[in-house]
Amino acid sequence: MNLRAVRWILALLPAFMVGAFEWWRHTLYDFMPQWIGNSLAAGMAVAGSILYYKATWTLIERLQAEVQAQRAREQVLRERERIARDLHDSISQALFFCNVELQSLQRHLEAKDLDRARRAAEEVRSGIASAYEQVRHTIFDLRLMPETASPGDTAPLRPTLEALLAEFSRQTGIASSLEGKDPVPLPRGTLGEVLRIVRETLWNVRKHAGASRVTVVLESRDGHLHLVLKDDGAGFDPSRVKPGFGIQTMKERASLLGGTLEVASEPGRGTEVRLRVPLAGGVRGHADGAHPDRR
Repeated sequence: MNLRAVRWILALLPAFMVGAFEWWRHTLYDFMPQWIGNSLAAGMAVAGSILYYKATWTLIERLQAEVQAQRAREQVLRERERIARDLHDSISQALFFCNVELQSLQRHLEAKDLDRARRAAEEVRSGIASAYEQVRHTIFDLRLMPETASPGDTAPLRPTLEALLAEFSRQTGIASSLEGKDPVPLPRGTLGEVLRIVRETLWNVRKHAGASRVTVVLESRDGHLHLVLKDDGAGFDPSRVKPGFGIQTMKERASLLGGTLEVASEPGRGTEVRLRVPLAGGVRGHADGAHPDRR
């Protein structure tokens, strides 16, 4: 029996029970007084209705359990696809880049061109560091994911940001602070994209800024989450930004959420990244890893 059959039976059951009641009532008149027949017929009609509704609710609960199990399987598949995309778009590219640079390093060493060999070795070191960070970030994401997560689940942003900033400070020695109140819980797809944007920004601070402090400010207003990440580092000229900063990737991630991302910086005055994301609605397209974290 499926839900379509259940709907039809629910629609026809009242008429059927009325007819059954009348049939039982008149049939029982031949054996007993009218009031007893009416009572027995009513009791049988009620008992039949109760048994049917119990069977119906058992079926509905079973179908709901099957739907939840299917959603859980789909969630696992989506997460596997996201991890596969992250591995392909970041780690595999970093390893490919290292392989190319190692070949260049070998040629430069054979030619005894030590300056170019040193530069190639530095590029290899940078690529390996990038791949290492990507592996750690993927593991960090998996640890944050609950075993029973479903597509409609929500989660608070602030505790996860606190854990991310604490890890960043522990690794780099750069002081960090989180200000502002936690907004309403975010859908996990939205939460994941916001965290990837923050992580990419922190990577840029670690790699390029030379900062001593990072501050993240959370605010919820006008139906949007406003997240500002500021550092006191060297700053840069946004019009001359290098591809390695990954700013375009972060803007694409913000766009997937229906939001915007702006970067304000000046040489010697630090950098401020402003993210604005709607609190209502969903993620456009694949919010669980459709773009790489590195450029």
